[in-house]
Amino acid sequence: GHVEVSLEALTEAAQSRLPVARGVLMAPDGTSRPLDLQPAGPGRAVGSWVMDAPGEWVAVALVDEPGAEAPIALRVATAQAWPDEDRARHANVAALTHLAEATGGRVHTLAAEPHDAALFSREGLDRLTAPATIWPWLVIAAAVLLPIDVAVRRLVLRRSDAPGVAVARGVQRTPVGPPMSASPSAGTPAAPVTPARQHDEDALDADTAEAMDRLRAARRRGRAQEEDL
Repeated sequence: GHVEVSLEALTEAAQSRLPVARGVLMAPDGTSRPLDLQPAGPGRAVGSWVMDAPGEWVAVALVDEPGAEAPIALRVATAQAWPDEDRARHANVAALTHLAEATGGRVHTLAAEPHDAALFSREGLDRLTAPATIWPWLVIAAAVLLPIDVAVRRLVLRRSDAPGVAVARGVQRTPVGPPMSASPSAGTPAAPVTPARQHDEDALDADTAEAMDRLRAARRRGRAQEEDL
C-alpha cells in the first residue's frame, strides 16, 4: 500500500526549522531508509513510501531544536496485514453456538440451501417472554375501591334495622293524609275521618317515630365505632 505522512509547524518559529527536517523510515525487518520530506505549503512537509512487505512501518521526522543536543523525533506508525489474514474466512463456530444458546436461537451453515434451512421458522425455539408492569392497573383498582371502602365505613346497618328502614321508605313514598295544597271542591264532599282510620294513622306515626329512633341509634353506634378505630 501507498502511505503518505505530513509534518506541520504550529508556530512561526517552527516554520523556519521545517525545511531542514529529515525523515527516516524503519521497515518491518528492522532496516532503515531515508524518507524524503518535500515542502507542500506554508509550514507543511509531506513524505510518502510504498509498503512492499507486510508488518509494521515506522516513519520518524527529526527536527533540529536550537540549543538542544539532539534533534526532536516525531514518530508515526502504520501496519500492513499479512495476506493469509485476509484469506481467513471461516466462522467462529464456538462463539456462534454460545450466542445462539444464550439468545434462544439456532446456528445455520452456509452449506445448507436457503429453502432447507428454515431461516424464519420458530419450531424448536423457546418463546421469548418479557416482564410487564401491572402498577397502572393496581392504581385504577385502588381508585375504584376507595369510595366503596369509605361508604362501607360510614354506613353501618344491622339485620334488626331492616324493618325500620322498610317502614321509613314506605312512609316517604306514601304520604299520609291529603296534601296541604289540595282543597276539596265545592261539588265534592270531604271524606269523614272515622275513629278506626284515625287509630291506624296514629299507629303508623308511632311506627315511623320508632323506626327513626332506631336509625338514629344505629348511626350513633357507627360513629362510636369509627372513633374507637
